[in-house]
Amino acid sequence: ESEIDVTMGKFLIDEIMDPTFDRTIYIAKLNEIITYLKTQAVDGVVPPTVIREYLFESGEGTDHKPYIYDLESSLKTGLAVDDNELLYKTMDTKIGRCVTMTVLYYTLLYYTGHPVTFGADPNHIYVIYMATDDPNDDYALETSDKGKFFRDIEFDTKRPKKGVESGAYSRRLSKKECIASMLTTLQNYYFVKGQYDLGLEAVKVALKHFPLNIESTLNKAYALRRIDASDADRVELEKQAVAYTDRAYDLGYDPHRSREDDRYFYQRKKEIKK
Repeated sequence: ESEIDVTMGKFLIDEIMDPTFDRTIYIAKLNEIITYLKTQAVDGVVPPTVIREYLFESGEGTDHKPYIYDLESSLKTGLAVDDNELLYKTMDTKIGRCVTMTVLYYTLLYYTGHPVTFGADPNHIYVIYMATDDPNDDYALETSDKGKFFRDIEFDTKRPKKGVESGAYSRRLSKKECIASMLTTLQNYYFVKGQYDLGLEAVKVALKHFPLNIESTLNKAYALRRIDASDADRVELEKQAVAYTDRAYDLGYDPHRSREDDRYFYQRKKEIKK
């Protein structure tokens, strides 16, 4: 676990989605950013607020062009995969979505010495700042809201109680689980291309390392209903699909909560346009 590099995990996913991608170039770019941030250290520590301001405020470090969370794409319905799902593209354009913005925020915090990991909900991941060893002291860093810090326990009150109790929502993830949570992007990439068998393989890998991941659980049901099979096998696959859908609900999946999240994004979009 200690040897796993979450950022490299995302770059490996990007390489699968775009074989022309050269990770060495972007590793160098990340190192340049981290070196710059370390020049802003106070008593040997880079304040988290400096990293937040670097990403989300207009300053010299980003040539006065802050990173932007792509709320427009986040509001799309159905399966959609675009350039903003690729970390290196986000680094180029300074426009990102949930996964890419979260990975970038995490990376800059982690490599400047801060205790961070991911938290995951269905269709969403965010950075968790581990202020102490007690998870009750955690903060959630929300990239859709310009990297603001929220007490993670406050987030719990807005999540399905069953989901929090099962561990599917609002929990510190291991590094393996962090990478597994990002595999949903690869799953959707294959689904959009109609390659349901490859999407299913990506689902299996994700659930092997993060069995409580609701999005991958639902994606398994989705893929099982779409892969090629004989009529006889189709009956069995449908039974499996139903079982995985039921498991998602057992883990605390709440479609109503997802609709509430959509309304939040719409409100944020209106505020940004004002």
